[in-house]
Amino acid sequence: MSAGTATADPKAGLQERLHELLNNLYNTTELLKTWPESDDASVHVETTTGLIESLQQVLQSARDVETKVMKGNGTEDDKKLVRELKESPVPLDLLELMDYDVNPDAYARSLLHESLRQLAGLKRRKLALELLGNAVEQGMARRKKSKNEAEETAAAAV
Repeated sequence: MSAGTATADPKAGLQERLHELLNNLYNTTELLKTWPESDDASVHVETTTGLIESLQQVLQSARDVETKVMKGNGTEDDKKLVRELKESPVPLDLLELMDYDVNPDAYARSLLHESLRQLAGLKRRKLALELLGNAVEQGMARRKKSKNEAEETAAAAV
């Protein structure tokens, strides 16, 4: 499937087709990341041509995956993978953000950041509770010690 719009091997499984799609998306992303900053029109024509070919590969890969999923006549592994993908929950927040053209990577990073922030808060609370527990233990030990001293003093006075 490395040639521009070549169709995938009909015997290729769904997982191979998904892998090819992800590879094509990665290659397109890398092409965009390394877009040359040049005033030379020939460089832009060459790069744009490469981008168009890369996008055509992505589209063909997506069509191949869609064909495999829609036919439903794959192997048991393919059917199991389709079932698992269909049953995978997609957070409604993610769908909502995608409606507003928010990058899913940015969403994932913000979730990770929020999780780390909450984890740090929980660690601070745990530390505060440990300090409180130690202070209570020390206070109880001092109280017991002073009570024992008072009883000894009272016993010595008798």
